[in-house]
Amino acid sequence: MVTSRIVDIEGRDRYVLPPHRAIFLGREGPGEELTILACALPVQSQVFENIVECFRKDGPRGVPYDYFDKFHGFMSQCSNIWWGKNLVSCFLPTVPGLTEKLESGITVLDVGCGEGGASILMAKQYPNSRFIGIDICDYAIQQAKGYSIDAEVDNVDFQVMDAHLMPDEWESKFDYVLASDSLHDMAHVGVVLRKITKVLKNGCHMSVLEVNARSDIVDNMSMPFASTFYTNSLFHCMTVSLAADGGEGLGNMWGREKTTAALNEGGFTVIDESVPEGWFNIHYVCIKSDRSTSMTTGRSPTDSATSTRSSKPDN
Repeated sequence: MVTSRIVDIEGRDRYVLPPHRAIFLGREGPGEELTILACALPVQSQVFENIVECFRKDGPRGVPYDYFDKFHGFMSQCSNIWWGKNLVSCFLPTVPGLTEKLESGITVLDVGCGEGGASILMAKQYPNSRFIGIDICDYAIQQAKGYSIDAEVDNVDFQVMDAHLMPDEWESKFDYVLASDSLHDMAHVGVVLRKITKVLKNGCHMSVLEVNARSDIVDNMSMPFASTFYTNSLFHCMTVSLAADGGEGLGNMWGREKTTAALNEGGFTVIDESVPEGWFNIHYVCIKSDRSTSMTTGRSPTDSATSTRSSKPDN
């Protein structure tokens, strides 16, 4: 710490952390984003040797979720600070009519909920609504259940579930879907998005949060923390997707162009894109497009051209 010029040394045995550096290192200081991102280091070191093996010609395609017991704790640290400051006051009001619906009572799905921070905050704020959080990681769901008990909310339910396998009985069950930093981890994002179009009611919205990056690496050369996000993607996002059966391995730096294309192909129209203040992500506000009807029923609501497009095979 001294040789890195973080802590000063006075004489030979007195160590001092100057106030202007202390505030930079704290959670409430100007270096908050860097402090949070640094929490990824223990997760990356945990799977370092496993990642190296994936680069061997005869090595595995990726490292599965079971190897990442610390990851969801890291993600909770990243997101819960921002959710606590902005979810109710700034984020949810950007979705047309959503806060009014939440106050009167609707059903919400949190896809890839992790340890459940967003769902628990919403459940506490909107007791008339019902919230369901799903995640493929059993450890994360157990944590989420424990946190919901601590928060004393009984209108939220957390389930271990692969988003590719959402049950048929959920068709048209939900009035709002949140997918925060989760779509890029999916093995087949197109399959998941088409599942969401089935479980989301017509005329309702989905919020997607993804890293504010471009799809071409050349366009990310001046992006703040770009190297950090590419590293995090290599050590988690891309590799957990590749480890799944035939996973695409998109990674968290798949970027705006690919994200928008996937949402459109999956049956959604992006009606707004914004960069929430103090966060790394873009908020894509989506609504089910007319084409999603043909995707889920096999029939076109307009013409045969739409039907032809809807029958395209997965990429």
